[in-house]
Amino acid sequence: KDRASFRAFCQQHITPHADQWDREAALPSELIRKMGEQGLFGLFLEEEYGGGARDMVTFGLANEEIGRGCSSSRSLLTVHGMVCYALQRWGSRDQKKAWLPKLACGDLFGAFALSEPEVGCDAKSIGTSAVADGETWVLNGVKKWITFGQIADLFLVFAQQDGKPLALLVERDNPGLQIEPIGGMLGTSAS
Repeated sequence: KDRASFRAFCQQHITPHADQWDREAALPSELIRKMGEQGLFGLFLEEEYGGGARDMVTFGLANEEIGRGCSSSRSLLTVHGMVCYALQRWGSRDQKKAWLPKLACGDLFGAFALSEPEVGCDAKSIGTSAVADGETWVLNGVKKWITFGQIADLFLVFAQQDGKPLALLVERDNPGLQIEPIGGMLGTSAS
């Protein structure tokens, strides 16, 4: 039933427009709103946070069907899903209550910030540093290839603290955060 629903959604709302979105290098906000209404952004999240409480196989089927029509649309599910999963699995109770309901319905979007220009996605070799400053953190570094970074509201940023990898939630409006779009992509241009 779920797979058929995902396929029908894709055939109606995604497949006919995917080439155009790729040329325009952006997904329309109307599609993103419809994906949220369909429950795609919170499929595996617990009901307590507005999610669908589906298993990961169902989430995989959603990615397969959406990706069949447009890899950029699937990329949104994937990176947003990685942030949601990490927050649900390792976030504090307060973090979950603050972020997951908004992420589940698509009011806010998450992006996964691991890759760096010089080291790719090797978490042990990243150069971004995190230094504790009271109850906050100071991050210094550069990330690259952050899928949907242009629309993300919350970034899961990976850094090094005393030689060990650390992941921090960073809101878009944090001082010092700069976002620069990357153009001329060869594939998944709408992401």
